[in-house]
Amino acid sequence: MGELLKKLGELQIGSTRFTVELNKSTHRGNAYDIHIQNDRFRLNLSERDFCRMASAVINGEDKIRRYKNGGGHE
Repeated sequence: MGELLKKLGELQIGSTRFTVELNKSTHRGNAYDIHIQNDRFRLNLSERDFCRMASAVINGEDKIRRYKNGGGHE
C-alpha cells in the first residue's frame, strides 16, 4: 500500500459511502494510486485506470440522460 497523500473526497453509491484517497504508487512507472474504500471494501486503481473509469462513468451518465430525454439509441 502506498503512503496516503491526500483525501480527495467522498462518494455514495446507493446507501453506501466511500472515501477517495490519493496515495503514493507502489507500482513501478506510476506516480499515484487512487483508493476508493470504506470499512468493508477497497478498490486500488492506478491514476491512469482511475481516469479511464471516471471517463466511462461520466460518458455513461451522459448517454443515459440523453436516452431518457428522448434522444433514442446511438
